[in-house]
Amino acid sequence: MSRTFRRYFAMVLFSIGMLLTAQTVGAAVLTWTFANVMFDDGGTLFGSFDFDADTDTFSNLNISTQGGDATFYPDFTYTDANSSILGTSDNEGLRLQVTFGASDTRSLGMDFPDTASLTNAGGTVDVLNIAGFGGDSEFRTLPSSPPFGQRSFLQGGTVHAIPEPSSALFILALGLGVAAVIRWRRL
Repeated sequence: MSRTFRRYFAMVLFSIGMLLTAQTVGAAVLTWTFANVMFDDGGTLFGSFDFDADTDTFSNLNISTQGGDATFYPDFTYTDANSSILGTSDNEGLRLQVTFGASDTRSLGMDFPDTASLTNAGGTVDVLNIAGFGGDSEFRTLPSSPPFGQRSFLQGGTVHAIPEPSSALFILALGLGVAAVIRWRRL
């Protein structure tokens, strides 16, 4: 193999590595999935949502609650189509509200630890149980009596995300680029 061909080959590898890197860096939105989230009345929460930490934007909501007090909290799924994201939602918490009628609303609020809030790097984050009226919980108001109810989260639930395969491609592309440069300098 000629020296010129090897240099050309090394530059092609470097270029491919940089192109792959440029295409994978923009993948910032992660899907976060709930695990082992329970309410104090025996109900459970499961599902997922997408979050972009660069813009503090939630999307693709698919968060379901079931079990527990089925009279006050029948099984329900919070989605983009039926839920409003309240103004305090960011990488440290999520607040959703659904309005069924003039005096019938259902709300879901949760916080994540400040030290391990949602990021574009993924990981596992606790769903906190902040006690007290209006704390992290599912809350319901009704036009009938009783006029409202609240069920709180139990400690131990998490939400987790795994970075997309593009992160692995980024590392692979960077490695190819570095290997190509090292090889090119040896020639």
